[in-house]
Amino acid sequence: MFGLRHGFDIILGNPPYIQLQENNGKLGKLYQDAGLETFACTGDLYQLFYARAGQLLAPKSLLCLITSNKWLCSGYGEKTRAYLASQSNPKLLLDFGGFPVFENASVDTCILMTQKGHLNTPSQWRD
Repeated sequence: MFGLRHGFDIILGNPPYIQLQENNGKLGKLYQDAGLETFACTGDLYQLFYARAGQLLAPKSLLCLITSNKWLCSGYGEKTRAYLASQSNPKLLLDFGGFPVFENASVDTCILMTQKGHLNTPSQWRD
Protein backbone atom coordinates (compact mmCIF):
# COMPACT_ATOMS: atom_id res chain seq x y z
CA MET A 1 0.00 0.00 0.00
CA PHE A 2 2.87 2.34 -0.84
CA GLY A 3 3.92 2.87 2.78
CA LEU A 4 0.39 3.51 4.06
CA ARG A 5 0.23 2.06 7.54
CA HIS A 6 -2.94 3.44 9.09
CA GLY A 7 -5.60 2.22 6.67
CA PHE A 8 -7.55 3.43 3.69
CA ASP A 9 -8.95 6.96 3.47
CA ILE A 10 -12.04 5.79 1.60
CA ILE A 11 -13.64 2.48 0.68
CA LEU A 12 -16.32 2.35 -2.02
CA GLY A 13 -18.07 -0.84 -2.91
CA ASN A 14 -20.99 -2.91 -4.03
CA PRO A 15 -20.47 -6.19 -2.18
CA PRO A 16 -22.17 -9.41 -3.25
CA TYR A 17 -25.60 -10.25 -1.90
CA ILE A 18 -25.38 -13.89 -0.84
CA GLN A 19 -27.33 -15.32 2.08
CA LEU A 20 -25.04 -16.90 4.65
CA GLN A 21 -27.42 -19.82 5.19
CA GLU A 22 -27.37 -20.89 1.51
CA ASN A 23 -25.87 -24.31 0.74
CA ASN A 24 -26.73 -25.57 4.23
CA GLY A 25 -24.96 -22.61 5.82
CA LYS A 26 -21.58 -23.38 4.26
CA LEU A 27 -20.71 -19.70 3.77
CA GLY A 28 -21.94 -18.81 7.25
CA LYS A 29 -19.77 -21.51 8.82
CA LEU A 30 -16.80 -20.13 6.93
CA TYR A 31 -17.21 -16.65 8.48
CA GLN A 32 -18.77 -17.36 11.88
CA ASP A 33 -15.41 -17.23 13.68
CA ALA A 34 -13.91 -14.39 11.62
CA GLY A 35 -14.44 -11.83 14.40
CA LEU A 36 -16.75 -9.61 12.35
CA GLU A 37 -19.27 -7.83 14.60
CA THR A 38 -21.95 -7.74 11.91
CA PHE A 39 -22.13 -11.51 11.49
CA ALA A 40 -25.58 -13.08 11.82
CA CYS A 41 -26.02 -16.69 10.67
CA THR A 42 -29.31 -15.77 8.96
CA GLY A 43 -27.82 -12.63 7.42
CA ASP A 44 -26.13 -11.80 4.18
CA LEU A 45 -22.51 -11.64 3.06
CA TYR A 46 -22.67 -7.90 2.31
CA GLN A 47 -23.19 -7.22 6.04
CA LEU A 48 -19.71 -8.55 6.77
CA PHE A 49 -18.27 -5.94 4.42
CA TYR A 50 -19.36 -3.16 6.81
CA ALA A 51 -17.32 -4.61 9.67
CA ARG A 52 -14.32 -5.58 7.52
CA ALA A 53 -14.23 -2.12 5.94
CA GLY A 54 -14.25 -0.64 9.45
CA GLN A 55 -11.13 -2.66 10.22
CA LEU A 56 -9.38 -1.46 7.06
CA LEU A 57 -10.24 2.26 7.27
CA ALA A 58 -8.02 4.90 8.82
CA PRO A 59 -9.62 6.97 11.62
CA LYS A 60 -12.22 9.46 10.36
CA SER A 61 -12.13 7.92 6.87
CA LEU A 62 -15.18 7.27 4.71
CA LEU A 63 -17.03 4.12 3.76
CA CYS A 64 -19.68 4.09 1.05
CA LEU A 65 -21.44 0.84 0.15
CA ILE A 66 -24.34 0.05 -2.14
CA THR A 67 -26.18 -2.89 -0.60
CA SER A 68 -29.57 -4.40 -0.10
CA ASN A 69 -31.64 -2.33 2.33
CA LYS A 70 -32.83 -5.36 4.31
CA TRP A 71 -30.35 -4.77 7.16
CA LEU A 72 -32.22 -1.54 7.97
CA CYS A 73 -35.28 -3.26 9.42
CA SER A 74 -34.77 -7.03 9.50
CA GLY A 75 -33.97 -9.06 12.58
CA TYR A 76 -30.73 -10.29 11.04
CA GLY A 77 -29.69 -6.66 10.50
CA GLU A 78 -29.67 -5.88 14.23
CA LYS A 79 -25.93 -6.48 14.60
CA THR A 80 -25.17 -4.38 11.54
CA ARG A 81 -27.28 -1.50 12.85
CA ALA A 82 -25.65 -1.75 16.29
CA TYR A 83 -22.18 -1.86 14.77
CA LEU A 84 -22.76 1.17 12.58
CA ALA A 85 -24.34 3.11 15.46
CA SER A 86 -21.38 2.47 17.73
CA GLN A 87 -18.48 2.57 15.27
CA SER A 88 -19.41 5.16 12.69
CA ASN A 89 -20.83 8.58 12.02
CA PRO A 90 -23.47 8.28 9.28
CA LYS A 91 -23.16 10.98 6.65
CA LEU A 92 -25.75 9.88 4.07
CA LEU A 93 -28.33 7.12 3.79
CA LEU A 94 -30.32 6.73 0.59
CA ASP A 95 -32.95 4.02 0.91
CA PHE A 96 -34.59 3.49 -2.45
CA GLY A 97 -37.19 1.10 -1.04
CA GLY A 98 -38.92 -0.60 -3.93
CA PHE A 99 -37.84 1.92 -6.56
CA PRO A 100 -35.75 0.10 -9.21
CA VAL A 101 -32.89 2.60 -9.34
CA PHE A 102 -30.47 -0.06 -10.58
CA GLU A 103 -31.91 -1.81 -13.62
CA ASN A 104 -30.52 -5.28 -12.95
CA ALA A 105 -30.66 -5.29 -9.14
CA SER A 106 -32.78 -8.11 -7.76
CA VAL A 107 -33.10 -6.55 -4.29
CA ASP A 108 -34.26 -3.26 -2.83
CA THR A 109 -31.20 -1.04 -2.61
CA CYS A 110 -29.67 1.52 -0.29
CA ILE A 111 -26.47 3.53 -0.30
CA LEU A 112 -24.80 4.31 3.01
CA MET A 113 -21.91 6.71 3.42
CA THR A 114 -20.44 6.78 6.89
CA GLN A 115 -17.29 8.01 8.61
CA LYS A 116 -15.20 5.75 10.83
CA GLY A 117 -15.45 6.73 14.48
CA HIS A 118 -18.37 7.95 16.52
CA LEU A 119 -19.70 11.28 17.66
CA ASN A 120 -18.45 12.38 21.05
CA THR A 121 -19.49 16.01 21.06
CA PRO A 122 -22.02 18.14 19.16
CA SER A 123 -19.13 20.13 17.63
CA GLN A 124 -18.28 17.06 15.56
CA TRP A 125 -21.71 17.16 13.92
CA ARG A 126 -20.47 19.91 11.63
CA ASP A 127 -17.46 17.94 10.29
